[in-house]
Amino acid sequence: MSEFVMRNNEVVPKLTIEKFFNGGREVLSLEVLAGHSGFPRVIPQAFFHRPGLAIAGFFEHFPAGRIQVVGATETAYLNSLSPERRVQIWRRLFEAGVVCAIVTQPLALPPEVPRLAEEFKAVLLKSALPVPELIARGLLVLHDQTAPQASLHGTMVGVAGVGVLLTGEPGVGKSETALGLVRRGATLIADDMTKLTVSPYGVLMGRPVPYMAAYMEIRGLGLLHIPSLYGVAAVRSEMPLDLIVTLLKTNPEGGCDCTGADVRTWSVLGRDVAHQVVPVVPGRDFVNIVETAAFAHRMRAAGIDAAASLDECVKAHHRSVGVKNG
Repeated sequence: MSEFVMRNNEVVPKLTIEKFFNGGREVLSLEVLAGHSGFPRVIPQAFFHRPGLAIAGFFEHFPAGRIQVVGATETAYLNSLSPERRVQIWRRLFEAGVVCAIVTQPLALPPEVPRLAEEFKAVLLKSALPVPELIARGLLVLHDQTAPQASLHGTMVGVAGVGVLLTGEPGVGKSETALGLVRRGATLIADDMTKLTVSPYGVLMGRPVPYMAAYMEIRGLGLLHIPSLYGVAAVRSEMPLDLIVTLLKTNPEGGCDCTGADVRTWSVLGRDVAHQVVPVVPGRDFVNIVETAAFAHRMRAAGIDAAASLDECVKAHHRSVGVKNG
């Protein structure tokens, strides 16, 4: 069975209750009250919902596929009803298709409710957090688990606050260039394979494959543990991706743009990332070139474009010459 589904024409990870629980157990202070058998079930809609109207008996447009959060307000209303009526309402919720519910007042639950959860193979969780904080934190957990993802072969480093992904054919020198940058103060994000995702704020983020975090593989040297060599400040767990630099063994088609006016982009997860192609020629100092490319990108982001400035200077010169000749 595929671990991914299509959402808004994008491939996103499939979210099971087990994945949500394991990812949010600590940050959401979650514990299981009942329904372990329902852990493999998929959460159809990765959102939270407070079932106040459904508890009051109105089930039209009820989003049963969302994670239901039963807080103090819902519990106070349920406690105003008879025990039999409370059990009927919970049964109705599970019959409507609720697969996962989180309660913040577990001591107020009738003992029949956990048995109902087991019967319907729904998962009943409890949290020690107040509902507003639970939902605020939970939305970040859900986004992290369901955001569109991509993987690119390449080594990512942080250079002067600019996230740079080095790509190119195997053996072109990506890791060696990154290692030289780390020696000059850059930070390693990921080596060989970079995982990319979109943050809750729409920023494209790069991070390492978990088992390769903080490691680099250099031909002839093998695996290197970067924090042991250069200190813990030499690595980061994630960083925004700002610039992609491709090391190309042959010149780009059409020759090299020496002015930098030809701005390339690389589309990743629907977002355009600045892209520069650097021809690989023996004797070139790629560490210096990539570092300078990062500085130049930072200048362009601040509105300082060397190519545009030169173009204006040339135009102004020709205008002045034309006036004198006229």
